[in-house]
Amino acid sequence: MKSTWYCVAGLTGGSEMERIEVYQTEIADRNSAVSSKRPEAALWADADAISKLDAIAERFGPCKQVVLIGIGGSSLGVRAVYEALHPRGEAVGKLLVLDTVDPFSLREAEALLTSKDALSESVIVIVSKSGTTLETQANFEALVVRLLKVYSKEAIYERMVCISDPECEFARFIANEGGYVVQASFVSGRMSIGTAAGLVPLRLLGVDIHALALGMDTGAQAALVKNSQASSSALVWHLHYESGIRVREIIVPDPSLFALGLWMRQLIAESLGKEGKGFTPDISVATVDYHSTLQLRLDGSPLTATQFVTSVANPTADEILGGPHFEGVSISQIRVAIQQGVAASYHSRARPFEVVELPDITAQSIGEFLSAAMAEVMFLGHLWEVNTFDQPAVEDYKKVARNALNL
Repeated sequence: MKSTWYCVAGLTGGSEMERIEVYQTEIADRNSAVSSKRPEAALWADADAISKLDAIAERFGPCKQVVLIGIGGSSLGVRAVYEALHPRGEAVGKLLVLDTVDPFSLREAEALLTSKDALSESVIVIVSKSGTTLETQANFEALVVRLLKVYSKEAIYERMVCISDPECEFARFIANEGGYVVQASFVSGRMSIGTAAGLVPLRLLGVDIHALALGMDTGAQAALVKNSQASSSALVWHLHYESGIRVREIIVPDPSLFALGLWMRQLIAESLGKEGKGFTPDISVATVDYHSTLQLRLDGSPLTATQFVTSVANPTADEILGGPHFEGVSISQIRVAIQQGVAASYHSRARPFEVVELPDITAQSIGEFLSAAMAEVMFLGHLWEVNTFDQPAVEDYKKVARNALNL
C-alpha cells in the first residue's frame, strides 16, 4: 500500500512527529497490548477469535446467507470487507444487514429467511458489545416474531450466534433459548473488524480470514515503525487541521468500496470528534460524484482536503467497452484518464489531496488498509489529546431513548 500527498507546500511541523514516535513505541508490542487490554490491540487481528472460527463454521454447516443484526461499528466493518470482496468472488454468501430500525429491511429479512426453508442454510448474527443497543434489540425481537410464523423457536435459535458480553441479560437470554454466544472483544466497536464481531460473520460468508488477518498484522507492523505512511499521513492531516481544514473528503473508485468509505467516516468522526475538535468526513464515489461535488471541492470553500482511495490492479475494471469511439478501450483506461484530469484540476487550483493506492482488492490488501487507517486515527487522537476510543456524546442519546421507552 502506498500513500502520497500533493499540494501541501508550506505545511511544516515541529515536535509532532516525535510525539507520535513515543506513542508508537508504547503500543508496538502486540502481546503487551492484548494482555493489558489496551484498545490499540484493535490494530491486529484477534488470534484467539480466529482459533475458534472453524468450530463455529462447523457448528452451522454450509451457509448461503448471513443476516447481521448490528449497528455502527457492529456492522460497517463487515459491510466494508464483504462489499469490496463479494463482486470479486472472494465472499460467496449473501449478506443482509439490519442496522437502523426500518420496516422494509425487516420485510426483506423475513422474505429471505422464510423462502423454501432457507433458515437451515442461513445464520443470524447479532452483534452488541453491551447487549443494550436499542436498535439491535428491536430488530432482533421483531425478526424473531416474524420468523415464529413459519419456524419453531428451537429451529430459529439453533441458527443464531450472538457476539456480546456472555454475562449480559441479552446474551444469557439467547443462550438459554439455544443460541450460540461468542465473547465480544474489549476494543471499541468501530475498530472491531479484526475481532469476533467482524471475523465470525465474514468467515461464515466465505472470506479468507487468514488473508485478512495477515493484512491487518502487516498493516499494524508497518504503521508502528518510525516515519511510517500512517504516521506521516496523520501528521499532514494534523497540520491541515491547524491550517483551518475542517472537511475530509474520501473518494473511493467504485460503488463496491462505498461501505469502506462509510466505515472510514465513522472511524474518523466518532474517534476524533470531541472537545470541539474533529474533521467532518464526506464520502464520494468516483466517477459519478465528480458530477455533483467536484465543482464545490475545486472552486468552493478551501477548507477541504481530499483522500483518494485507489487500486492499482482492478480486474473488474479491465473489461473492454467496444463501440465506435471506444474500440479496444478498457474501463480501467477510462478511469485512469478521468483521474488524471481530476488530479490536474486539483494541482492547478492548489487544492491538497492524498492518494492511497492499494495493490489490489483482496482480503489481505483490505486488511492492511484497515489497520493503517485505524493507526492514523490513533496517532491523530494522540496529537489532539482526545480519547480516540470512546463516544460519550453518543451514549447520551442512547440513555434518553431507552428512558423514553421505559427500558
